[in-house]
Amino acid sequence: PINNHSALTFTLSDGKTVITVPANGTVGTATVTAPDNVYVGTNDPVIKSIATVEGADVGKFEQLTLDKTPVST
Repeated sequence: PINNHSALTFTLSDGKTVITVPANGTVGTATVTAPDNVYVGTNDPVIKSIATVEGADVGKFEQLTLDKTPVST
């Protein structure tokens, strides 16, 4: 089952943002702060992708493929 594992840690492409999925869990979250910009409506998009995944049970998944496609918001 997908929910029978130790904690998994996903690091995003900025190297600072980390998402932790707790042991036996299926969900993790992260908060990403947009850069402050004094001009309304002209902020550059925030673009992140998953860079790495770590955890004692990473090898339990028969095919854990990271989608490195950046997501922009």
